[in-house]
Parts: sequence; C-alpha cells; structure tokens
Amino acid sequence: MENLDTILRDAPSTVGRCVNRSDLVLISHGPLTRMGVVSDRGRFLWTNEPMLMIVGGTIEQPSGTLTDALGETMAVERAVRHPRVIDQRCQDAFYELLGGVRHLTRLLPIDEADFGSRGVLVVAVPAVHPRLTSEGSSVPTLATASWGGLERLSNRELDVLRLMAIKACTKAVAATLDRSVKTIENQIQAIHDKLAISMRGELVRIAVQAGLHAFEEDEWRALIASRAVA
Repeated sequence: MENLDTILRDAPSTVGRCVNRSDLVLISHGPLTRMGVVSDRGRFLWTNEPMLMIVGGTIEQPSGTLTDALGETMAVERAVRHPRVIDQRCQDAFYELLGGVRHLTRLLPIDEADFGSRGVLVVAVPAVHPRLTSEGSSVPTLATASWGGLERLSNRELDVLRLMAIKACTKAVAATLDRSVKTIENQIQAIHDKLAISMRGELVRIAVQAGLHAFEEDEWRALIASRAVA
C-alpha cells in the first residue's frame, strides 16, 4: 500500500481534472483507509466510515472541520498544502502519524460543480513499512501528529518503544539512548503499565503495527519535538 503509484491505482488520473463523487468508490482501499472531502474553508463535505468516527455527523453530511478533527496545530500544517492542489489540479502526498499509526496521505483536487465547493479529497492509508528507496525524500513527513493511545507515554518512553521495534534488545536500546539497562527496563515496565500489556512481545508488536520503526531518525525527532511544544 505504501507505493505511491499503486495506492490509488484504481482511481482516475487527476492531473488536469478533479475527483467527482462517482470516483470515490474506486478509491476506497479497505476498512483502514480514511477518506474525507475537505472544502477550501476547511469543512468536511463527505467522509467514509473510518473518517466519520473522527469527524462526526453522517457520511453525506459530516459535522466537523479539519480543526475539529485534528486540532489547530495539525490542521494548519495540513491546510497550507491544499491551495496548490486545488489551484494547479495536481496531487500531493506526505507521511504522518495519525491516531498513533504511521499513514501515507494523498491529497487530490475535487470537482467544484459536483461537490458545490472547491477543495481536496484526503486519502490516508496505514503505511507501517519504511519508505521505498525510489521515493527518496520527495514525500515529506509532517511534524505534527496525533498519537492516539500512545499519547499517555512520555517522550523518553516513546523513544524506547520505537527502538524496541527496531532492535528488540534491551541492551541495544540502552546503548543507543546512552542509558543504563536498568533505566530501560524501568521504562519498559512503565510502558507496560500505561498500555495495559504484560508481555515484551506485545510491546514490540504494538510498535511495529504502528509503524514507529518506519520513521527515519530525523523524522522521529521532529515528531517528538513537535509533541514537546504542543
């Protein structure tokens, strides 16, 4: 799913044209895909079921705005990308941490006549594997994030959780973070308590399923820094 050329392989090309309502059924990629149509004023005009759980209202008449769904800081970082997509009728893509899971999100322009407004279609697909080599740095990772159930963890605990998915070894994590093994063990126990888990394997599974290991170091540090000042 992370391949930018195949995420929307069933959708019509939107270079020079815009997505209409009949296209929406072609773009759906399963129950974990979050989709929403957002007007140029930031109001949701349509969502699928997974997005509706965040936005509220009904599919055809969602009640929320981008700010309602994500908070002001996250909404601003995403909304500034919308005008180029709308004006140039082009696509945009970025990685983000959404609900505590790494996603690959694409923006597509919508048909103003069909939706009654200028705006974009947002398609967010879980992307828990490292980026493809062919992508290089052309697909950015946004710094603001929603952490979902991971919000209860401290930044230091989040660092441990991510590294456990990469190294799965307490000594290696301690060496990487320049902390004692005892300190790492205590932080792992704190993670167990906060996430209500009891097995080390569960901790690693949670981190892997969230795609935390797929963030590159500079991307991860930006996420942590943004969380610290949010």
